[in-house]
Amino acid sequence: MASTGILGLDIGSQQIKAAWVRRRRQQVTLGGAARVPTPPNTVQDGAILDTDQVTSAVRSMVQAHGLANMETVAAVSGSHVLVRAIKMPDMPTATLRKSMRFEAAKHLDAGKNAFGIDASAVEFEVMGRSGNPPQLDVLLVVAPNALVQTRQKAMENAGLEPLAVDVEAFALLRAVEAAARSPRPEEALVVLDVGASYTDLNIVMNGDVAVTRSIPVGGSALTASIASLLNVSPEEAEKLKREIALPAEGEQPEEPTARRLLEVTIPFVDEIVRELRRSVIYFQSQAAEAGLQVAVDQLILSGGSTQLRGLHAYLSARLGMEVTTLDLSGIPSNAGPLPLLENHGAEFTVALGLALKEV
Repeated sequence: MASTGILGLDIGSQQIKAAWVRRRRQQVTLGGAARVPTPPNTVQDGAILDTDQVTSAVRSMVQAHGLANMETVAAVSGSHVLVRAIKMPDMPTATLRKSMRFEAAKHLDAGKNAFGIDASAVEFEVMGRSGNPPQLDVLLVVAPNALVQTRQKAMENAGLEPLAVDVEAFALLRAVEAAARSPRPEEALVVLDVGASYTDLNIVMNGDVAVTRSIPVGGSALTASIASLLNVSPEEAEKLKREIALPAEGEQPEEPTARRLLEVTIPFVDEIVRELRRSVIYFQSQAAEAGLQVAVDQLILSGGSTQLRGLHAYLSARLGMEVTTLDLSGIPSNAGPLPLLENHGAEFTVALGLALKEV
């Protein structure tokens, strides 16, 4: 039973996951992990559509694991959340704060963000100064108030104490650091979190998120494609998805069903590959403008939809990168072995990163 520490709550479209940690001085230990299914059709593209049903699911998990009244951090993500590195003229922080909402409005894509700047929360952090004359390097975050408020309401009504609503990209960065996978100075790596509804793509450098994108491609789309192709139920399609094995270059499976499954699986993976390449090219072009040549040769996978057999080798061959899954097993636990994290650690990356937030 956990009555102290911080709880990270990851509310996804298919599952609600939680991980909690305890801090003593500089030592962080895992307290446990849990998950429950997300009620059908209640979360879409990061937005909670039915707060009551989601709250009920969170409450059942809280009660089952004795988590009531824990300080909790949740997260927002999806196409409506903007996280972008921008440059601003060098100015005092107070002046910057007054102008930031106007600046944020210029970066919102009206086609993707239907909420508008007046219905959004705007936060920023000054990362440093660069250029000649010097300009401020600012990380801008814009999230619809509705996304933040529904998560806060779900936490409160489930018997938890809301501590913060974070951004998933920052949670992933903390999990990477906790797993001792941060890139060396002046190098960068990609963290790819493939969820049910969308894929979060983050390029990390010097302890910061340099590029973050939310791609509307997720495991549920692959499941739906399999169900349509083979005329089977979503449940059967989900089972078949676990049997898929991506082939090595030039190989083709002999079994007819396996070949048909690859007809939808390879385009699904290749779409992620294309978006990843575009993001790396953009990042490296921005770095070159700043006079830097940055190698991006590591790809870390997380999320429940990264468990396709052969995925690591396939991505490595297509991208020329070292591809690994984020391993959380090295983080000490005061609760003994945690089977959920040992067997499904990639699915709990965001939840753990949220629990590691220092407020």
